[in-house]
Amino acid sequence: MKWKYLLLGCGVCVGLCGVVVVAGVLYLGLGIESGRVPDTVALPKSKIHSNTLKTLREMGVIEAQEEVQYFYSEGFLSIEATGNLFTDSRVIAYRTDDEGLQLYAATYPEIAAVDFVPSESWLDDSTLTITTHDGDWFVLFVSAESQGDDLFYQRLLEYWQRAGGGDGGNAEAPRSPEASPP
Repeated sequence: MKWKYLLLGCGVCVGLCGVVVVAGVLYLGLGIESGRVPDTVALPKSKIHSNTLKTLREMGVIEAQEEVQYFYSEGFLSIEATGNLFTDSRVIAYRTDDEGLQLYAATYPEIAAVDFVPSESWLDDSTLTITTHDGDWFVLFVSAESQGDDLFYQRLLEYWQRAGGGDGGNAEAPRSPEASPP
């Protein structure tokens, strides 16, 4: 008789754990689809959810008239923690910490160099260092998943060059599709 209750208790525990796991996966999936939870890839303009843009405007990261061209957030459950993007007029990296929103931005004419360092592992993000003419600099992190880092970098260079910026960034070319990690 005691075994029956023990097995019933174990079954209930396993069932509840299963429900929690399924609910968590469902939450993350719906959160990503609704733009409230960060995607794991860099998103081009056409794939950025309107909720993401609304949040960025409410946070004061972008102005109402700016059009985000690419966006990536390293955050796990919220894009409010950290993000990297560029708009039609500037490049932006932001972080939220105990002191509030830390915003790093430069318009295209202010940029002296864009240096791209691809990740060496599929677990790490690639980096883009933005250096301004007055010597300031900041770093953007972009996921290498689905070659999003290369696409982000190439599109950023197009905007920078259209604004009269440099020679196209650093000498290192983006990875070819054959060189991408699995």
